[in-house]
This record gives sequence, structure tokens and C-alpha cells, in this order.
Amino acid sequence: MRIDRMLAITVMLLNRDRIIARELAEKFEVSVRTVYRDIDAINMAGIPVISYSGNEGGFGIMEHFRLDRQLLTLNDMLTILTALKGIDTGLIHKEVESAIEKITNLVPKEKADQAEQFFNQMVIDVVPYGSGKKY
Repeated sequence: MRIDRMLAITVMLLNRDRIIARELAEKFEVSVRTVYRDIDAINMAGIPVISYSGNEGGFGIMEHFRLDRQLLTLNDMLTILTALKGIDTGLIHKEVESAIEKITNLVPKEKADQAEQFFNQMVIDVVPYGSGKKY
């Protein structure tokens, strides 16, 4: 559970300029001290977390840091893609299609066959029964 929480915290930090420990603690239903330990572990893993003090304080990630595809396992990427493709069957949305394309590009080329086999085994249908159209 801790590794999942730390990955989620990392993604939140990548998507925001700053976030306070209390907000993270409430979201993940842990103590503020646990958030500080997680932030410390994330920082020790090589992700440059910056701590800001004062009223406008919180945590952030160094400005030009980018997430390396090695942080996500192949199964992580396939799970995310499966969920996004399931959502995309129920509605057509350019941002969902864009996210699918970006994550698909993260899958290593030598694992493309394995990814295709994974998708052929899994079907998520979010369209109500009897409805033949996309919303």
C-alpha cells in the first residue's frame, strides 16, 4: 500500500506546482507524519522533491524534472491503458484519446506484442446495455 501511495503522491506532485502535507494526509487517510516519511522516501529514490516554507509552502518537484518510464512497470502502464480505453468506449473525448496515445508511447517497443495480447484478453464495456451509441 505504501508504494502505491508514494507513486500517487509523485504523480500529484508532477501535476501541481505545490501541495501541502495536510491535503495529502487527508486524501490518503494517513497522518501528516506518514506523508513526511513518504516524501523523504520519494526524495531518497531520486525524485527531487522541494519543500517550501511559509504561508504559500508545501511540497513540489524541481521545475524541469520529468517522469521516466522506468518508474511505471509494464503492468502499471497496461492497467492504466485498459482503464482509459474502457472509459473511451463510453464517450469520445480528445483528452482521453491523447492520454491513451501518450501512455501507449511509454510501452517499450519490444513489449508491444505482450501489450496487444493483454488488451485482447480484457474488455471493459461502460455503455449501458442495449445502447449501441457512444455518448
